[in-house]
Amino acid sequence: MAFALSLAVPAMAVHFGSLATGPTPAVDEGFSISGSYTLDAERYVSRANTGDRAWFDDDLEVVLKVNKGDVTAVVDLEVSDDENFDGTGANGLRPNDLIDNYWVTFDNFVTDGLSLKIGEYSVSFGKKVVFYAEGNHLIGLKYGLDSFDLGLYLAKQDETKTDPETDEDLTIFTAGVKGVDFFKKLNLIFATASDETAGGYDYGYTGIDTAFDLGPIPLTVEYGAISDDDPSGNDGGTFYVLTANFKELVNFNLGVEYYSGNEDMGEATFGGNDYYPLMIYGFRSGDNGGFDDVNLAILTAGYKYSDNLSLKAKVLVQGEEGSTQGNGSVGTEIDIHGIVKLASNASATLTYATWAPGDAYAAPDDDTSTDLRARLKLTF
Repeated sequence: MAFALSLAVPAMAVHFGSLATGPTPAVDEGFSISGSYTLDAERYVSRANTGDRAWFDDDLEVVLKVNKGDVTAVVDLEVSDDENFDGTGANGLRPNDLIDNYWVTFDNFVTDGLSLKIGEYSVSFGKKVVFYAEGNHLIGLKYGLDSFDLGLYLAKQDETKTDPETDEDLTIFTAGVKGVDFFKKLNLIFATASDETAGGYDYGYTGIDTAFDLGPIPLTVEYGAISDDDPSGNDGGTFYVLTANFKELVNFNLGVEYYSGNEDMGEATFGGNDYYPLMIYGFRSGDNGGFDDVNLAILTAGYKYSDNLSLKAKVLVQGEEGSTQGNGSVGTEIDIHGIVKLASNASATLTYATWAPGDAYAAPDDDTSTDLRARLKLTF
């Protein structure tokens, strides 16, 4: 089965290439160009810093694709001043990262249904947590069967993208189950990694990503377990994300999202957490320790006023944290998004968010954090 070849530009996460989301080139064979441009304007007032704080202003991504028969070559070019773009946390444009991802795929390699993919890209898994990102030099094989899609990836990771001494070797196995009526999707992943820089200790990762219906209620479940023999003391942990949507019962988009992570799951090399469900807590506060030892319950809602205007909201209704800040409530957050469709390939979003920290953040400078952001996105 062929790989899905496209790229994503995450809005609130460490940047990574994806196999299944993003702009789709207009033609299937020959040469094509696709991409997106995102422009942000933002005013953010932090509880720890009463001044404004810039986050993300410009991101231009251009995907070049050449396809001839069963051979496809892709180069993903990107210029961004996102401070998380290359994982360094540094601001400013970085021309050295202009080539973000590149790969060549050979479909029907040797036999029908087998694909070979070589290059620098990422193996993403599930919707909430990045499995593997940055400096990813991979050789991948994927084989499509009637009941399974099987994948095997051999990878060399440079964590810093600058220091070859930080390389790690990874072996990644994926399986997608098909033809089971109960599951709308059921994906499994297993991986091992060897750290060559700290005594050769090993990681292990097992994950499940699934979706199914419970009567009229669609549910999704993502689970991951990380074993970590790091001599510095990290011992791994588990996380899970559950979502439920009650639209069929209440006639508008209403749902709940629950996240739980424990121990050091946020610290493992390929367990990097890409779960930023809210505009302020966790993503901006920097206090969640990789979302280990955290439990969050979030109410979600959406309303489509017209074909060109929709509203979305998230409310943190319950949250407990027991890691770096001590045990206690994380407080309450409300995020409201207004999305205007300007054209088939253009949209504008206005977001207001407010977070009142709880007793897990008891400190003299505690107050309410607010965030106001306008975003313009164009795709081509």
